[in-house]
Amino acid sequence: MTTEIKTPAGGQTFNFARFKNFFAAYLSANSRKLMLSAGTCFILFLIVFLLPEWLSNFGAYESFDIELQRGFIHDSTLDPYWDNEFLSAAFLVMILVTLSGNMMFSAMHGKGNRLLMLTMPASQLEKYATLFIIYIVGFFAVFFLSFFLADAARVLVVKSFSHYGMYAHTLPPAKIFNFDLIQNTNYDGETVRIYALVVLIYATALTMGASFSLGSILWQKTSYLKTLCSLAALQTVLTILTVVSIHIFFDSGMDITPRIELSRNILHYDLLSLLLLLFPALLFWFGYLRFKDTDVV
Repeated sequence: MTTEIKTPAGGQTFNFARFKNFFAAYLSANSRKLMLSAGTCFILFLIVFLLPEWLSNFGAYESFDIELQRGFIHDSTLDPYWDNEFLSAAFLVMILVTLSGNMMFSAMHGKGNRLLMLTMPASQLEKYATLFIIYIVGFFAVFFLSFFLADAARVLVVKSFSHYGMYAHTLPPAKIFNFDLIQNTNYDGETVRIYALVVLIYATALTMGASFSLGSILWQKTSYLKTLCSLAALQTVLTILTVVSIHIFFDSGMDITPRIELSRNILHYDLLSLLLLLFPALLFWFGYLRFKDTDVV
């Protein structure tokens, strides 16, 4: 015979005062783990941003100086290392968001932790909102803060130890948030800005975080490995289906190149890219449903 213990506050109710108390209690109980995670993120940024330039003796700036003197480059305010930083940051966000997503339901792992989490005086919605804010919203806040501080530290080091310190500049905050992926194109004599790639990188990062948070609530043991294997298997199946479908339906030589006309009033690229955000939203919703229906048995 089993006994089910329901959350006293109910599943979907939301009381701000109760939510605030639970949020503060969770932060206090997990402060050491969260601070360690934030510190690790910052240290990784420092290593990735500083170590390659230090080992190469700031070779990128030396090459930049030569090209500037020869007239191949005309703007000395463009730091030659910015492109490397954007590439490194794009790689880091995809890796670190999976770890943060996997930690989202770590408080549910283990019978004792599970019992404590589910019986605390807060609704499941309030608990889920707390976890989402800390491990998803909080992750991006820590990520971009680490990005900004590591970039500033890199500039300080270059100016202190390199003869080409005058070429080292901190990234504008706007470029940090959009990964310098905004594209400008000319349409009918006007410059049109396209944000599709910016939306794509955020949608991809959110999808990765949502996938691993869902895996964290589905599996208590080795959830990261199981989620990774599941995603790899899903990707393999989808790739095979795509190749087979193209072979079956378009093997006759039919042109399947998409034709999207850029309109001044409706930016199809941006609108279509926004649809990508529906997928991580759906995954987070599934995670909430699974968490909401969880009982202590």
